Amino acid sequence: MQATDLVLDLILIFTFIIFYVTVAWGLIHYSKRQGYRIWAIGWLVYTVGALQGGFASSPVGLSPLDFIAINTMFIGITLIQDGIRTTEITKNRLRFYAGGVTFFTCFLLLGLIFELGFQYVFMPLGFYVAYVCIFSARVVLRFEATGHMSNWWLVLGFMIWAGSWFIVPFTIINFSLFDLFVTLQALGVIITASSMLTMFTGTVTRDLENQYQISNIISGLVQHDIRNYIQTARNALELTEREDVMENHWINIANEVLEDAGNFVDEMRDIIVSINQAKIASEKIPLSLTIEKVVERVIKEYSLTPEQIEVQIPMDTMIDNSRLVDELLWNILDNSFKHGSPSLFVSAKVNQANIVELDISDRGGGLSEELKAFLNSTESLKKPDQPLVGLGMLLIRGIASLCGISLHVTDNIADMSVIGTTYHLRFNESK
Repeated sequence: MQATDLVLDLILIFTFIIFYVTVAWGLIHYSKRQGYRIWAIGWLVYTVGALQGGFASSPVGLSPLDFIAINTMFIGITLIQDGIRTTEITKNRLRFYAGGVTFFTCFLLLGLIFELGFQYVFMPLGFYVAYVCIFSARVVLRFEATGHMSNWWLVLGFMIWAGSWFIVPFTIINFSLFDLFVTLQALGVIITASSMLTMFTGTVTRDLENQYQISNIISGLVQHDIRNYIQTARNALELTEREDVMENHWINIANEVLEDAGNFVDEMRDIIVSINQAKIASEKIPLSLTIEKVVERVIKEYSLTPEQIEVQIPMDTMIDNSRLVDELLWNILDNSFKHGSPSLFVSAKVNQANIVELDISDRGGGLSEELKAFLNSTESLKKPDQPLVGLGMLLIRGIASLCGISLHVTDNIADMSVIGTTYHLRFNESK
């Protein structure tokens, strides 16, 4: 019977080692973001300290080896806090680490001198660990979900982890509660690690999906807009063959269009180079100048008169977004005139929540319910049963999703009938 117990103990120890190594490797391997990497290292450091304290120390009294346990646990839980709230450990935080290690070392030294129980020395650390766990749980609740309830499991792990330390003071009165403390501590740490790994792998998967969508959108954007540039230049050159036109005028227009095409390609190349994460870097953009450039481009493309596009946008309106906003607006205006709209009305205002509301209304007869549903859904590009839409519509939906722009499409109604489409776009105002 004793031999069976020994075998079971060895199996449990071996299983724990495999689990720990697998989770540790997974956390480091899948923590692609800097904050996640700090977070993962913090969990590893904390668990190493906890295991060292559990195996090498006396269950009641203190030992010199507890210097390693108390300080690594402090450093580990502080790394978890820093990993959740930031992506960089500053010099001020390094001073906090040094101060904490000094404090707990001196406190433990006093405990050894006066032969205090471990509860008295580890209690301040326990309350600090509980604070960090509760703080982390609150932050995690605001995270975007990356899997089926993975964030809630992570919150549960942190709360069990925090709750375990509140049992420590009661072990002074009833030491039998120590086993409950160890059990809850292990359960909370294991649930937290497993949920962290689930969240990390889900984030990596989501980032890869976003990168794939980015590649498709940029590729489609280049194909779609380069074709427009070339067609415009070709039309201008064809007009030079007519006897009743000024040849130099159309040649100059063709040169300008081809120069714009070159600038467009350079801009797309710069944007592709700048995409290192799932999101494109934002910058401060003057909305009125952006609309002005797009309007000039559309007028040149379709040989329009300035009166066909009415713009009412405050000159000082600034938005915080990507340079791809130019291409989003261009595709909306281009799609409207391509489908027969004789005119456009563009207006913008800033609401009380510092959100810039941009409305673009055309008179192109309106869109089908299927197309409106496609444009109004942020998940349209992920659905396998997408409607048959042109590349322009795909780019409008894709760029809006990519840049985090709120897009909603409604009918433009006049005299109780649908005369066109209104695109409602929402941007964060840049101060």
